[in-house]
Amino acid sequence: MSAQTKRRSEPSMVDPQALYSLPEFKRVTRLGPSFFRRAKAAGVELPMLRAGRCKFIRGRDAIEFIERAAAI
Repeated sequence: MSAQTKRRSEPSMVDPQALYSLPEFKRVTRLGPSFFRRAKAAGVELPMLRAGRCKFIRGRDAIEFIERAAAI
């Protein structure tokens, strides 16, 4: 493997009982900006909790969002 080639890790499992920060959710799922844009354009939004400037996602909401967005 060359020095410029990056290995992508496999996506992790989303725990329905966990609470994820937005950056952590994106890292765990490896969903890119285009996935979120397509979902939003189709009317599927990711429910988030806000605490100050921080955004959090419940695991169960994340799983439901991914399932609905993947069905588009």
